[in-house]
Amino acid sequence: MLDRETSSIGGMRVTDDVIGYDVEGRGERLGRVDRVSYDGTWAVVSTGRLRGKTYAVPAREIRLVDPESEAILVDISRQELEESPRYDAHDGFDDGYEEALRSYYGSLRAGRSR
Repeated sequence: MLDRETSSIGGMRVTDDVIGYDVEGRGERLGRVDRVSYDGTWAVVSTGRLRGKTYAVPAREIRLVDPESEAILVDISRQELEESPRYDAHDGFDDGYEEALRSYYGSLRAGRSR
């Protein structure tokens, strides 16, 4: 599910238990959890059934995990998700991709606090 831990990403970890859960953000369905990063700091969200795009969402953006409805609520809009760096299963979470994610979500968070 979701655990609070000390990490460089904000103290949250997500587990494989949420794979297959629906992802909702700011009142709209965003997709479904396709996989979770090895260290649990990212959930990969698939936005469509056929030829859907995949994006990584930081665990720190997860606000609620509901095992009964198998859904998670994130603090991200569809536009913010679709503007984030796309996930490529072939490359996975290599250093360059994780740095791009940190930069994107860091600037997104900084923009919200203004």
